[in-house]
Amino acid sequence: MNSKRKARESSNSSESGASPVEKRAREFNLSSSPERSTEVFEMSSEALESKLDLILQRLETMDSKLEEINTTISNLESKFNLLEGRVEKLENDQSTTRTRAGHFIRRIWFILPTQGARHIIKSHLE
Repeated sequence: MNSKRKARESSNSSESGASPVEKRAREFNLSSSPERSTEVFEMSSEALESKLDLILQRLETMDSKLEEINTTISNLESKFNLLEGRVEKLENDQSTTRTRAGHFIRRIWFILPTQGARHIIKSHLE
């Protein structure tokens, strides 16, 4: 074999054992200059910065929406507590009214002079 062929075969044999990733990296290093690789890095860092800004903006929007939701829930809780207090008061008043009405009806029952009047009241209570 001549010397040119041996040199080619030895370079091919070293490449054949390399993985595809290693081959691509070697080809990229051979084909690109240091300026080009810096330019690619800057482009990707700018894209990354843009993506991070977008994510941050969305998080801030979500944060403000969550604050609005918390405010709304707080307002609803205070209104619910107010209504709950009113319902309890109405239930107590209703109980008091029933008790008083019962006492009133018993007093009237004995005051009425005739059975007919008692019958009228009894029919209205049922």
